Amino acid sequence: MAVAVDWSRVVIRPAVPADAEAIASLHAQAWRDTYGPLLPEGALPDTLEEDRQRLWPRVLAPTARLQVVLVATFGGRLLGFAWAYSDRKEPGVDDLAALYVAKEARKSGVGAMLMRELADRLTSIGRTHLRCWAMKNNVRARAFYARLGAVESMIEESPLLPGAADGGTLLVEDVRLDFPSLPALGRAARAEHVRRLASLGRAGRVEQVRGLALPLSMPALDVAEVTGAPHPAGESGPASRRRKRRLALPFGLTQFGVNLLTLAPGVHSAPAHVHSHEDEFVYVLDGEVWLVSGEEARRLGQGEVAGFPAGGPVHHLENRGASTAWVLEIGSRLPDRDTVQYPGRDLEVAQAQNGRRLFVRKDGTVLGPAD
Repeated sequence: MAVAVDWSRVVIRPAVPADAEAIASLHAQAWRDTYGPLLPEGALPDTLEEDRQRLWPRVLAPTARLQVVLVATFGGRLLGFAWAYSDRKEPGVDDLAALYVAKEARKSGVGAMLMRELADRLTSIGRTHLRCWAMKNNVRARAFYARLGAVESMIEESPLLPGAADGGTLLVEDVRLDFPSLPALGRAARAEHVRRLASLGRAGRVEQVRGLALPLSMPALDVAEVTGAPHPAGESGPASRRRKRRLALPFGLTQFGVNLLTLAPGVHSAPAHVHSHEDEFVYVLDGEVWLVSGEEARRLGQGEVAGFPAGGPVHHLENRGASTAWVLEIGSRLPDRDTVQYPGRDLEVAQAQNGRRLFVRKDGTVLGPAD
């Protein structure tokens, strides 16, 4: 279906698990469009689509390595994506692992928008250096990065598909490109975006773009239920048996979370905690729970509500009754700035340099990802 895209109104947002299928399809198609003409015939495997469909659910899983994944959308349709992560071998360096735009959206400024947002997000969390690798004969990509201030340095041979049973044996020449200043990258990307918009005109144009398979509605109980809490071993306590359905995720919502929390007798919602930046709100749908805040505890019955602004008070819910309680939990989602304190425990959620959150001890010992 052809849709009119107003390129000035494209939305850039963090990717969510529901985006995995659409990202994987675009990733595979972009490889065919970009590298097919540059490589020997048959160099790209027939399983490229299947390989990407296996990859992206892992990339976007809550337990995935620390990274930033952004998507560009218009009217619920995927136009492009960017994927960057912190380099384990070179501390302080972030690798741009992928930047791809749908063929129909090229020369629209979408790639520049993704790079602008990526630079701004990395800068806001104290990162300083971004690099990427481009195939030597991919002249279009190298020219794009050069317009954004990239400096080319070494050329290395690397496998086209590392770890692949067959394609991994094909070596290609890659050029390293470094962006020495993230603020400068952000400024250059904004200028590139404005230039592209001017060349297109504000009215946009009719293009065929790939749609995201996001539902319009669904039964709440069809959302997958997860048992347990994300805290390190031994730290969840009675919250280790909680059950939660993350109702907002299937719809691609990123600004707030909505959870259906099921608490059996004796189960807690979480260890007592307080968020630095995220507000929380709870509504008891059925049964009763006890709201515990420091030394105070009060019963919340069906139809009662409570709210916890960022910064306090310390709180959690306990089911002290004999029947299961159902609670609707709503909260803002600010993973690029929020931290969590657990008073009375040697545990907190701290910000990593790439914007993801980590469980740490008070002495800085990292225990694992918190998102």
